[in-house]
Amino acid sequence: MLLVGSTDNIESLQLSHTNTLNELNRELSATKEAYEQLNTEKQALMNELEKRSAEIDQQQTRQTISMSFFLANYIE
Repeated sequence: MLLVGSTDNIESLQLSHTNTLNELNRELSATKEAYEQLNTEKQALMNELEKRSAEIDQQQTRQTISMSFFLANYIE
């Protein structure tokens, strides 16, 4: 009788550990998915930042050229 109870306890522990591992695997998968989504969003934001920086650089270059042209004509 004691052996039967021990077997039941072992099976119960195994089931409990299996359930815990399954839950941890689900949480890990969800965390990985969230990480991948955030990484994708980060890349999109980095691309947008690069695009806007290039646009600002172009605008500043145009303004500098315009100002140089204006000053060159004004001084002469």
